[in-house]
Amino acid sequence: MEFQELFKVLNRKKLLLFIIPLISAAIAFALRFASERYYVSESQISTGLTIANDFSNEKNNISPFQTALNFGNLIENMASKMVVNNLSYKLLYRDLSSDEPFRRPKFEEDEYISAPTGEVLDSVLSQLADAKDGFKIINRTNSTGRYIFDLLEMYKYDEKELLSNVSISRIGNTDFINIRYSSEVPGLSAYVVNLWADTFIDYYDFQKNNRLNESLGVLSQILEDKQDLLSQNIAKLNRYRSRYMFMSSNPDSDPIGEYERLIREKESNIRSINYRLQNLRGKIAETDKTSSYNGRKRIIKLKNDIDRLSSELIAEPKNKVVRDSLDLLRGKLQSEMYMHTSTSGDKVNLDALFDKENELKVEYEIALVDLQKLYDQFAIEKGAVQSLANTKSVLENIETEVKQSRDEMIAAQDKYNQARSELLAGSSAIKLSYYGDIPEDPQSRKTIMFTALGLVIGFVITLFMILAFEFLDQRIKNPIKFKRETKMDASGYIQSFSNIGKLEKILVGDFSMLKEGDSTVLLQSLRKLRYNIQDLKGSIFLFTSLREGSGKSFLLTALAFSLSLVQKKVLIIDTNFRSNALTNGLGNPDFQKEFEGFNVILKSLGGKPMVVNEKYKMDFSEGDIISKTNNPYVFLMKGQNIHQSPEEIFSKLQFSNLLGYLKERFDFIFIEGAALNLYSDSKELSRYADYIVPVFSVEDEFTSRDQNSMQFFEEVKGKLSLKVLNKVRSEDVI
Repeated sequence: MEFQELFKVLNRKKLLLFIIPLISAAIAFALRFASERYYVSESQISTGLTIANDFSNEKNNISPFQTALNFGNLIENMASKMVVNNLSYKLLYRDLSSDEPFRRPKFEEDEYISAPTGEVLDSVLSQLADAKDGFKIINRTNSTGRYIFDLLEMYKYDEKELLSNVSISRIGNTDFINIRYSSEVPGLSAYVVNLWADTFIDYYDFQKNNRLNESLGVLSQILEDKQDLLSQNIAKLNRYRSRYMFMSSNPDSDPIGEYERLIREKESNIRSINYRLQNLRGKIAETDKTSSYNGRKRIIKLKNDIDRLSSELIAEPKNKVVRDSLDLLRGKLQSEMYMHTSTSGDKVNLDALFDKENELKVEYEIALVDLQKLYDQFAIEKGAVQSLANTKSVLENIETEVKQSRDEMIAAQDKYNQARSELLAGSSAIKLSYYGDIPEDPQSRKTIMFTALGLVIGFVITLFMILAFEFLDQRIKNPIKFKRETKMDASGYIQSFSNIGKLEKILVGDFSMLKEGDSTVLLQSLRKLRYNIQDLKGSIFLFTSLREGSGKSFLLTALAFSLSLVQKKVLIIDTNFRSNALTNGLGNPDFQKEFEGFNVILKSLGGKPMVVNEKYKMDFSEGDIISKTNNPYVFLMKGQNIHQSPEEIFSKLQFSNLLGYLKERFDFIFIEGAALNLYSDSKELSRYADYIVPVFSVEDEFTSRDQNSMQFFEEVKGKLSLKVLNKVRSEDVI
């Protein structure tokens, strides 16, 4: 929608844009003036957020972004479900237990809820006291809980009602938060803002203590981990430092050779122990004379397996699988030896041997562990000797780790001490700094502001609705949209009139039913179209339209009148067989001749010639097919409502010869065709016309059926002379 078109639409609807906003403003004024008076009270709390320490940060200072975030979280917490519900419980408890409640609901007007009395009242007060003192939520699943929530709604202390009347906000960039509450009772407003602050502070302290208790456990574990890490790093530092100092001060020493000697001695010791162990097992086998053949066989096999695994363990001291298998076989061997001991004396001797065997096994195990330690130390020393050039940088890195560990341990210790101190202190930094007073005067209704707001809203809604309807309206409506939809430039416009009168009045220029300005506009429009018609070389014009009611008959008759003013003779042929508006409006009322197709035309061609006298009036004998009209320069060839198409009638006639005959006697011949969307008559008549005049109405809406008709106009583009847009509003006429 172009700006010019938009401006015209708004100018046309200016009355709506004026009346509806006024009505909206009047409604807003009436509602606001009749609304209940409210009293407002305010309280303030200091938060300490701008100076408080945060144990989770390394620094004490807090960035502006962090401060804003903390205030946002605090305000959301103040309006949280837990705080608001606890507040509502306290308010209801106060009204139910006080002789002077703030509100007195009319229970007699509610058929579902009755006033609490007796045991019901005691039960309600008990649940409310338990919930408000312990920051609990009352359960709705039981009857008492549901009844309490019904009472909260009756007293208007429910969560929705409280939040709708409260405003919680930070005061600028200060450390203070403002609580503002409005109600119909002055004392209630002051009581709520103070109670809200106290309830939140209690809940905040409750949450803080819980968090501090949890934090102390976490911080204690962190501190212990930091201390362990520091101890490990210090031990590591001392070990590397002593090694570096030893290696630096004893460049001729050979620690690797020393460890190789110790390893050889330990391996020799292990072989000696193993040899003694093997001899001892031989003695055990000699002592066990009474055991059965199969038992001795099993014992021998177990001993052989033990010897084999012992050899493997010497080669691979770190092999845990071999060690575990060796322990298992030794246990089995001991069991077999006990099972095959025959006499008590032999059993005592065998027990002594087994004791000796166990001592050797323990000694053997200890030797293996010592050997593994020597291997580990040997690897460390070997690596230390090989990387002696880098030992100094390693020491520096370890010293850095020790310093970092010490700093982390000190920081953890500080956090732990601060959290512990805060927990022991008990109270938070949030305090009620300003108590709300009982307001003396009610809050202003802001009637003027709401009236102005109603005016603006009414205007905006009206504007939106007008634009929406205009956007959804698919009618042509104005010349700008006509060009956009049809890709045609209108040759002329005919203004829309509420009462145009009868067609025969137009022929004699009788526009008495029109306003003076309207008749002037119409005459000027017709003069422009008349000039365009006279400028064309043809004389036969076919008037047609997309649909009925577009104004073909009116335009044709008006143009005939306009041409008569310059003494041009015009013959109107009513070939609109579907609607004989021209015949009925311009013809002689007593014309009752039966219409027999166009057989009478042939008779007229063979009859006497037509004669034009000095007054430019034609005389016709009885039986002629051309009738006079009220205008001496305009004549009518009547038609009747029939079902045949023009081709079906003209196929038996020489209609083109008739038109040639009539062209010599009339300056212009106007032919009217039926609507293109409904009938093919206009397409058939287009063969006889020099020019085609399509008439469009601003009330038309383009549909798929119009596309076919528009295609016809494209096919006869050479004959399109005038494109007339009818029923155009006066403000849209260019």
